[in-house]
Amino acid sequence: MQTKRLHLIFISLISIWIGWTLIIDMIVVPSVFRTIHDFFNAGDLGIVLFSALNNFELFMALVTLSILVYVFKKDKKVLPLLLLTSILVVIISFYFFYLTAHIAELTDAWKQTQLTGIYSIPGIGDIQQAHQSAHRIYVGLDVLKLLILSFVWGMTFFQEEKWK
Repeated sequence: MQTKRLHLIFISLISIWIGWTLIIDMIVVPSVFRTIHDFFNAGDLGIVLFSALNNFELFMALVTLSILVYVFKKDKKVLPLLLLTSILVVIISFYFFYLTAHIAELTDAWKQTQLTGIYSIPGIGDIQQAHQSAHRIYVGLDVLKLLILSFVWGMTFFQEEKWK
């Protein structure tokens, strides 16, 4: 019975995580960039939003991973879910501990280059290019994250018997 309750909690958390991510990625951020015409102001708001999302996602990743570790001790059938959720923890940790801050730093450097007319700084070269590369990595990882979350949701929802 306790595992069945954990199944319900797990599927609810994954559903909330997918919903939150889709709302931010598909509605909020595009709306910010359509509404705020100053690229840097919109970017600053984007960094605030994604930093909040990173905090939420790190919490969700660790809670869902903890649930799966607990269930795995009793039932090894959840190993694929445990492995996929571990990949999610790595992706979110990369966002949380490095990528979001790196994009914010590149944005600040880019702002400075706009003021000074210098478009590169030592160690980075073309700041706009570095910013775009970091942003593409973020978007690519976000797509991968959503695919993994959807797959985990499907495995959990349609294979409820593994949780009994």
